[in-house]
Amino acid sequence: MATVKLKLRRNSPDGFLVILTAKSLDEETEGFLPPLPLNLESSFNEWQSAYRQIEAVRSCATFRLTPKSVTIHSHAAHTLAVKDELNQWLNTYDSRWGPIRDRLIAIAQQLHHSNDEIRVIIDAKDIDLRRLPWQEWNLFEEHYPNAEVAGLARLKPY
Repeated sequence: MATVKLKLRRNSPDGFLVILTAKSLDEETEGFLPPLPLNLESSFNEWQSAYRQIEAVRSCATFRLTPKSVTIHSHAAHTLAVKDELNQWLNTYDSRWGPIRDRLIAIAQQLHHSNDEIRVIIDAKDIDLRRLPWQEWNLFEEHYPNAEVAGLARLKPY
């Protein structure tokens, strides 16, 4: 199995240092991802709120709900907004982020020729980055369609 790893570390308020590695190809590329856009954070928070409200309604199945107490939330609209904002951010044409995106595409092309299974790991200490639905990035959907995209859990010592 081939593993592609994106290691993201907050470098400054201006964004994140990114180190892309693909050990099977002896590949390492550094870049810089701009900070999370406010629109993405807002969309993500709205999506979470809508999801929690759906779960709250499901958990209240024994209570009788009146029309005045029910708020209609479009979970699908919030999901689409998060996906759109995520892709706008990750597809930005920032000269410091472009090399990472370009190398991810080149690595995918190399690994597809080997017919090896591909795993993509997002290694981020920043909680906001770990919460994002990285698998929704259209680059992964287009170039890594059968890859497993996962966040790397950080265990804290006792």
